[in-house]
Amino acid sequence: MKVNLTVNIDVKLGLTNKSSGVIKKIIKSPNKSDCDIILVQFDRYIGKDIVKDINGNYYKNLIPITV
Repeated sequence: MKVNLTVNIDVKLGLTNKSSGVIKKIIKSPNKSDCDIILVQFDRYIGKDIVKDINGNYYKNLIPITV
């Protein structure tokens, strides 16, 4: 699913208002008091890759967003 940011999260890293991305995964928290996490891949993100799989491989341009 395509998404667009509606606020500037980090201008230096390319996460600005109207930046588009694609939801890759939704991680539901088992504890209702914790936030759910949406993993979004942004094309224009220029920061360090921060999300990795269980084998230690990083996902390019994937950003965790809490809701």
